[in-house]
Amino acid sequence: MSGGTKRIFVCNNKRTTPISCGLRLDASGMADQLIELLGEADTETEYQVIKSKCLGRCQHGPVLGIFPDNAWYSYEDREDLGEIVSEHVENERPVERLAIRRTTRTAA
Repeated sequence: MSGGTKRIFVCNNKRTTPISCGLRLDASGMADQLIELLGEADTETEYQVIKSKCLGRCQHGPVLGIFPDNAWYSYEDREDLGEIVSEHVENERPVERLAIRRTTRTAA
């Protein structure tokens, strides 16, 4: 799909339980890095990055979801985000090694 607008939700939820979540690896800072990478991306599609609360996939944290693609990814660092941008955003190919399979959501 070229053109249009897509949204990337990046979990920034604070959790007091031991389940990992968005703040485990400074998801807010990672979202800022994602915005920078998207600014450099070769794509006709506009992307909006949204720092969100719980996305219900805490066991995979930190996570992001790309919509309307319904693509979910777990990431650890800027290199992972770069791979998501180069593969998913620019070439419309899923990043299998970072992909989160459809699972039952966990409670917020």
